[in-house]
Amino acid sequence: MDTTPHPRTEIRWLWLLCATILAMAASTGGEAKERIAVLTLESDGGLTEDQLVYLTDKIRMEARHALAADQWMVMTRESILVLLEQNASDLAACVGQCEVETGRLLGAQYVTVGNIARFGDEFRLMMRCYDTQSAELVAVEEVVASNDSELAEKLGAAASRLFSTGLGGGGTTDEVRTAEVRTVPIPDDYARVQ
Repeated sequence: MDTTPHPRTEIRWLWLLCATILAMAASTGGEAKERIAVLTLESDGGLTEDQLVYLTDKIRMEARHALAADQWMVMTRESILVLLEQNASDLAACVGQCEVETGRLLGAQYVTVGNIARFGDEFRLMMRCYDTQSAELVAVEEVVASNDSELAEKLGAAASRLFSTGLGGGGTTDEVRTAEVRTVPIPDDYARVQ
């Protein structure tokens, strides 16, 4: 039995593939969306791996709400894991903080990372968003909470601010909450750098 495909069958498949690609391009307006990767939060203690995954997914959810869907593609946890596995040897060569390089390897224009530390009775989460091309820190938000439930509760508003103010927002968030800005006085005996 001959298993060689008929030339007309190959041409039909090629036309179908081209039509599918054109339809996908037309549905997105032909313009590429900006990609943002939210890497799994890290913790110095006090939270389980499942809690870190949940909190990270909550940040992704807020990114989806705060950023315009026609302009932004928020990478899923699964797609990030697959791409990280494929680039494991490149990441192994990283020394120190590799957030920006990881974002580049994922093909993301922006990468969001965060660390949760325990200070006495408080959890402190510091979220940072970087432009992967310039390595510029474009936004930072901090969440302070007395327990893990309060941390999860406060995380949504902070993540919304991070994406709305740092990346221009444009999503479906009903209200953009502004961060409290505090001016810290410089002591008189502080050595000034000339």
